[in-house]
Amino acid sequence: MSCYTLPCDQAIFTSVRTPMGEGYRIIAASGGLQGNEKQCMTRNSPSHEGLCSKDGLDGSAWPVSGVSFYALPTGRLCVALSCEAGAEHTGRGGQRVYTHMVVFDAGRFADCAFNPFLILRAMIAAGLQEPVLQPPAVLDELALEVEVDSLRKAPPSFHPSLTNGWDAFLIEALFGTRGQIVSIESDWLTTTEALLLGLPGPTRMKASFSAGLRFSTGRQHVLNVLRDDKGVAKARLVGQPVDYVDTTESPKPRECRSAWIDFVLRRWRSGDFERLSRETSRAFSDVSVEGRERIGHLYNDIDAIPEMPVAELLSAALERLQTHGNEVEQNIATEFLAKASRTLVNRFAVAKWQDLEGHWNVLVSKWRSDECAPGFVQPLLEASLGVAMRENALAAAERALALAVDVPATVDLPKHNAILDEVLNRLVSWLPLHPDVDTRYVLRVCDRWADVRPNCHIVDRIRQGCVADASR
Repeated sequence: MSCYTLPCDQAIFTSVRTPMGEGYRIIAASGGLQGNEKQCMTRNSPSHEGLCSKDGLDGSAWPVSGVSFYALPTGRLCVALSCEAGAEHTGRGGQRVYTHMVVFDAGRFADCAFNPFLILRAMIAAGLQEPVLQPPAVLDELALEVEVDSLRKAPPSFHPSLTNGWDAFLIEALFGTRGQIVSIESDWLTTTEALLLGLPGPTRMKASFSAGLRFSTGRQHVLNVLRDDKGVAKARLVGQPVDYVDTTESPKPRECRSAWIDFVLRRWRSGDFERLSRETSRAFSDVSVEGRERIGHLYNDIDAIPEMPVAELLSAALERLQTHGNEVEQNIATEFLAKASRTLVNRFAVAKWQDLEGHWNVLVSKWRSDECAPGFVQPLLEASLGVAMRENALAAAERALALAVDVPATVDLPKHNAILDEVLNRLVSWLPLHPDVDTRYVLRVCDRWADVRPNCHIVDRIRQGCVADASR
């Protein structure tokens, strides 16, 4: 299990009676929190009847009723869990709402896979969902143990009402400039995590949200996932830059095709959230529309490899050898090239030479011209020669001449020379089995080999075989 230790400040927001008064406020905090941070946390914390849940849970496995995530004025980030903490002491009925918040530097978010829910899991593992109604006024700083791969144990999922097309609408909407209210009956936390995983990791720092909290115009989150029983939230949206998603209605059609959204939808609908998290939670340096499309195309191409015809796959792979960009994108391109190489080598090995011959000159040219190409192209050349040797050793020897000169410096020379030896040795054993071959043509091929490999004893043996055949 991969863990990351996240240092945090913390605070508790709830309602208790003290000599200083009563009402909802921050009743305890660690010393590192600044005044403007506390003001922001107070504004974003739910108070009386602020939770959607009527039984203290959201219908999923989460042991808390709500969660929120947002940036503070200082640039630090806050993750807050909310739950019930017994009956209200004020006599107005209902349950007391209790919120525990942790605050950390934004620069550490990448080490937590850009996922606030991993931090939420660490908070629960540390027992922060257990209400402490008489804490010391000054809390200690925390060191949360964040299990970066904890999705294996508890992958998220969508509320069923979002699987009929609203998922596609929402991922597109979250890249826009307007906030979103999503009204569903339950599963607010699991649904929110599933939606977040559809965003590139770095964009999630600005994707503030609340899940399981009743809507408040004072919170101004990008995403609000809740239950709006009586349409209260919808009624408050007049004049607000917020859209309301009623999942009982049909979703709006997608505005346009997008490689990124196509990729995310495929993962969502297969339920492969763990893989989606690995793919989207990387430290991308370019998450613009163009950057997302490049990344989406890469992931789509990786998935499409098994169905791609050889010519299309080879063309896509050779194009990827020219891919430029940041290290993260290069790593994805490397994944594509590795999978494409394995697939092409396997297909080449069972192909016929007539199907491969048309690719030979292109592969040789790439092998020589690109600094990064030999490692990708060399196995394809070797597989092609294997087919040629199996069908016509003379043709293989003639084609292999192109690999005997201008060998790239990155090629494993001993291994490469051993392959050329194999091609020539195969011709030695092939000649006696083909007495009708034009020996003059074979000798001309030998002359060309002698130019690039002077004093080669295998070439001498081929010559000797041709002379012996001519004397019979």
